[in-house]
Amino acid sequence: MLSQTIMLILALIGSSEPEGHIACVFDRGADGRQAGVVSLADQQVAYVGAPSSAISPPVWSPDGAWLAFECGSNGQSRIYAVRPDNTDGRMLPAQNPWNQDPAWSPLPEEKGREYHPRIAYTAHEGEPQASTIHVWDMDASQETVW
Repeated sequence: MLSQTIMLILALIGSSEPEGHIACVFDRGADGRQAGVVSLADQQVAYVGAPSSAISPPVWSPDGAWLAFECGSNGQSRIYAVRPDNTDGRMLPAQNPWNQDPAWSPLPEEKGREYHPRIAYTAHEGEPQASTIHVWDMDASQETVW
């Protein structure tokens, strides 16, 4: 229970969730951990993605249409993006085995401009000191190394 409370607090810090919804990580016992979206209206949980041995707190895209989180297994860590209703899930096909700290591109400042979501994250093959920043374009399904 304490770990769920901590994950819930982490999910609330700096999040941009749609009103009435919170994304957090749940301990599913022997299955591992799994991200989920809680409806505050009826306290129902919609699980997203698959259970994994290690999952970071999900981060909402600024428009509330996507969630991204780090999930790990088999000695690797990948970024997973999914819609809050568990559709259109994608494990980003990154160049490096370790991909962490997903962050969404901001909404355009100019009203009326279409939002093209991108996820920035750190990636490294071994030592974290050798990390690079990678950006995944959700529309083009393309990774760019910065």
